Amino acid sequence: MSPLTIIVILLLGVMLFGGRLPEIARDIGKGILEFQRGMNEWSNEAKKTIFDENSSSLSDFTKTADDSISTPKADVQETSAPKFEPPPE
Repeated sequence: MSPLTIIVILLLGVMLFGGRLPEIARDIGKGILEFQRGMNEWSNEAKKTIFDENSSSLSDFTKTADDSISTPKADVQETSAPKFEPPPE
């Protein structure tokens, strides 16, 4: 934006809002801070949920002597796909 555009916008703001301009700026600042707090809270909850899901899925496995994840605790049956049978002619 050019300096002339900024000056015109400031003059319009002073003419429209006058003495209430500091109050309006304060309210806008509070709104921005509240929005940032909400976003940070949401982000922290999302990270906590992701971390909890990852740690619970890792606890389903047992560790071997060399500290590598090897076998699941519960016995899991392997499933196979159905076999394709061509239609009769």
